[in-house]
Amino acid sequence: CFNPTIVWSSPETAEAEEGSQSFPGVNIKIKRPFKIRVRYRDINGVVQTKSLEGAPARFFQHEYDRVQGDIFWMVADSFHRNRAISQWKSAERKLKKLVNRY
Repeated sequence: CFNPTIVWSSPETAEAEEGSQSFPGVNIKIKRPFKIRVRYRDINGVVQTKSLEGAPARFFQHEYDRVQGDIFWMVADSFHRNRAISQWKSAERKLKKLVNRY
């Protein structure tokens, strides 16, 4: 999937917890469109358009955000974003304590 764009998103949304391997121990509730339509070039350079819904739509949007330079908590509301930042700082402190032990 090269040069992806989201060309349509449904007004219907779904909220679910998301996490990232880049931020272990941090999970945050994020509301995203339940259905999306995406356009991209495949490995042969052919333009493809696909409709996704449910988990595949959520996964695509999560990774699309990364490609656009957004961390997953940047698309969350302020309450959930602040909670995630607190979780990250807590996880970071625990990791430092663990590292300092050795």
